[in-house]
Amino acid sequence: MKVLLLFPPSWHPSQPYLSLPSLTAFLRQNGVSDVVQRDINIELLDILLTEKTCREIHQKILDKLRHIDSSGLSSCGAPFDQERRRALIHAVETIPALAKKVEPAKHTLRSEGFYDLERYIESVSTINDALGVLSAFHYPSSMTAINNDMRYSVYSSREIFTALGDEEENIFLNLYKDHILASILEFSPTIVGISITSTSQIIPGLTLAKLIKDRNKDTHITIGGSVFTKLIENVKKIDGLFSIVDSFIVFEGEHALLDLAEQVNGKRDFKKVRNLIYRDNNSIRINEPFFAEDLNKLPTPDFDDLPLRLYHAPVSVLPVQTSRGCYYRKCAFCNLHLDHRNFRLRRAELLLEDIRKLSQKYHTPYFFFTDESVPVNQLREISHGLLENKQEIKWMGGVRFENALSHDVIGKMYE
Repeated sequence: MKVLLLFPPSWHPSQPYLSLPSLTAFLRQNGVSDVVQRDINIELLDILLTEKTCREIHQKILDKLRHIDSSGLSSCGAPFDQERRRALIHAVETIPALAKKVEPAKHTLRSEGFYDLERYIESVSTINDALGVLSAFHYPSSMTAINNDMRYSVYSSREIFTALGDEEENIFLNLYKDHILASILEFSPTIVGISITSTSQIIPGLTLAKLIKDRNKDTHITIGGSVFTKLIENVKKIDGLFSIVDSFIVFEGEHALLDLAEQVNGKRDFKKVRNLIYRDNNSIRINEPFFAEDLNKLPTPDFDDLPLRLYHAPVSVLPVQTSRGCYYRKCAFCNLHLDHRNFRLRRAELLLEDIRKLSQKYHTPYFFFTDESVPVNQLREISHGLLENKQEIKWMGGVRFENALSHDVIGKMYE
């Protein structure tokens, strides 16, 4: 049994996302030892942001521009063709200079230069400018370090399915083929889990799933993450999704993925897999009631396999979670509370032990609390524990301004 967990583009490149390390730790704790996690987002960014890759794509753009001009497409007068040609010309003129700057820009973000505001802004701008002109090859699609934009709507299943095979405009299709797919197939996973937590990952994530499925029908591909958790009613109506993937895990995935591994490796009785959506003959099944994890029984996240040195930060910043769900759940503008069935805390002493272990193992004092909103009482206990244990930890997280956020609590947090 080989399990491969993948995090697709696009996402912020400053730190790993917590989903894969949490799942990896749980599977390994429960006897699934051959688990590999890969942040495809940061892997691809690192490949693209090299002088070598910039020059290779520059040549492809030059060849494409010559083909357009030789075929007479540039003189037909169609607005789209004219706009595309201008974008390609701009890329041809701009890439050579940017190609020399991208690797120094990455180095700045991974070194003490990160703390120099002018150098930081210049480096981020260089990286986004480079990605913008490199993506001209797939005009009108474009990408930055944290996002991608295609004219296909991620809110239309028909448009998503069209995008998956569009080599002209799907930025990721050939990138995967050239740089990622071979290593996935070489690993020969029994299960591939793809975490899609943002709408910007829908087309990149499903593109990768389709490429793997097209080449190995026997690999069980499951999709997890908050996007499809919010789209349960839509998923069960779109039968075509199940020609690309085999299942979806909604809400929380630790026990669900372990159940899935046991069934894929055994009797394949998928009705026994918690939180699973799957196709059974011609029907889409949803396994309810949905299961919520006991956070106090989960292991410390495991960041092994992830290339921590590739993230765009001078030191590793590791995500941890003090709770799941939202204790407030009343903000009219927010739907993040829909990602979890209820609100639960991880005991402060367990969280402090997570921080201690991770800080020692990965040699970093920097942590990011990923909670939708860290409860003030939890912050009080964490701050007190860090001071009591004399742990030199730097952290950040989101908190709701409320009466409990007193001068005393803020003082302890500052200390």
